[in-house]
Amino acid sequence: ERGQERLDSGEKIVGADILTADNCVDLGVEEQRKISSQESVEGCKKLESLEVFDELLGEGEFGIVYKGRYGGKDGNMTDLAVKKLKDHSAIATETLSDEKKTLKHVGKHPNIVTLIGTRIEGGNVLVVTELIHGGSLENILKAKRAPGEKKNYHNVFCKLNDRQLVTIAFQTAARMQHLEERKVKPIDRA
Repeated sequence: ERGQERLDSGEKIVGADILTADNCVDLGVEEQRKISSQESVEGCKKLESLEVFDELLGEGEFGIVYKGRYGGKDGNMTDLAVKKLKDHSAIATETLSDEKKTLKHVGKHPNIVTLIGTRIEGGNVLVVTELIHGGSLENILKAKRAPGEKKNYHNVFCKLNDRQLVTIAFQTAARMQHLEERKVKPIDRA
């Protein structure tokens, strides 16, 4: 119910295209509005059949993330995450734009969420990324804390075994190495 209130078109956005590729992700809102109605644009690919459902996946200071799905011409459906601004203040818009540019700059990596593209819907910029099933690492680690450790941040005991913890550490190190190689500023690494 809460998610439905925040989607401009009701329960879901159907039939929208996602503008992808480097040339399109960098475009401003007005430029994206102009080309979103065109059949094809040089350097851009349109992914057909975007649906954004009212299933709320998460919420941050400036944005709300919904579950979405798109289908290509081959008919295969792919789950994804769609971020939308809570409000259109200058700082919220700039933050979302910076996040979009950072994800584009980072590129593909197995330990970093991948940017699919962007979409203008009802005046709102939607940032579309792959959907990571199982939630964020932060939420997984919090959920795996031993009973009684929920608020303690010192000497935290965890239900994960050593192999799982080493895997998480290795994947985090690989992610940080990739970000360093791409020269992503530390403030963007959250």
